[in-house]
Amino acid sequence: DARRPAHVAADTPEGRTDVVAGVPMPGWLSYAESHLWLDTGDDGVGHVGLDAFVTQLLGRIERLAFAAVKGTAHPAVVLTVRGAEVALRFPKPLPIVAANVRLRASLDRLTADPYGSGWLFETRFPAAAAEPGAPLRSGPEARQWMAAEVQHVTEWAHQHLHDTGTAADGGRFSAGLLDHLGKDDVARLLARTFPAHDTRSTP
Repeated sequence: DARRPAHVAADTPEGRTDVVAGVPMPGWLSYAESHLWLDTGDDGVGHVGLDAFVTQLLGRIERLAFAAVKGTAHPAVVLTVRGAEVALRFPKPLPIVAANVRLRASLDRLTADPYGSGWLFETRFPAAAAEPGAPLRSGPEARQWMAAEVQHVTEWAHQHLHDTGTAADGGRFSAGLLDHLGKDDVARLLARTFPAHDTRSTP
């Protein structure tokens, strides 16, 4: 899981978990635009998983499919929620050691512990390759990006509630937002939020 590396001190910005617009963000992780995170451990073992923005937005995930479970590939998953599918793909190929296939029998771990037991892929690479680099975000840049992502969904939710004649509370989007949307609106919101990734409705 995404444990803080030993070389990162707990009292530094990189060693803390900040909450950005309601989304916990461990400072030692790197974040992809697809809302997948990467950690690089001291022993050359890394993990890829969903960030808490995804889990808060999607809520109960009905199905999880891995695009690959071993070998050098872009770590990617297809999630099904409220009858819609969203594919999330890591922007860089990594040497995948294993996929956390046990999640299929306990999908609640994805939302309950996204930075722990809900990890998706384990990867291993030499120390010289441990620096993730672009197009990943970390530090203040990652926090600013996350705040903007939350704001975009919140604005969409408020506009949707206004258009449907439902009162909005003025705060950020609710963790149960999708439960209040029809199937078409779920697919529309997912396509808008994850535009670089394949999102489609299922029968």
